[in-house]
Amino acid sequence: MNQELFDSVTELIKNPKAYPAFPGTANNSYKCKHCQHICRVSGGSKIYIKCGILEHRWTNGVGTDIKANSPACSFFQLN
Repeated sequence: MNQELFDSVTELIKNPKAYPAFPGTANNSYKCKHCQHICRVSGGSKIYIKCGILEHRWTNGVGTDIKANSPACSFFQLN
């Protein structure tokens, strides 16, 4: 991954532990929203976006939320 992409991804990611691998490590131009592992979880009146690979670590807070527009990680699988 080139340094410019790494820097822009680092600014975007507030909680890297919510991803199974660092965003941008996939060798493609896809985003998390294109991955089959993305989950939309209802919590009251909000929808939280999480990675299904890490379901065992989900919390009821924003600490395990991902961004749908994050670059895909190395666990990416096309939806």
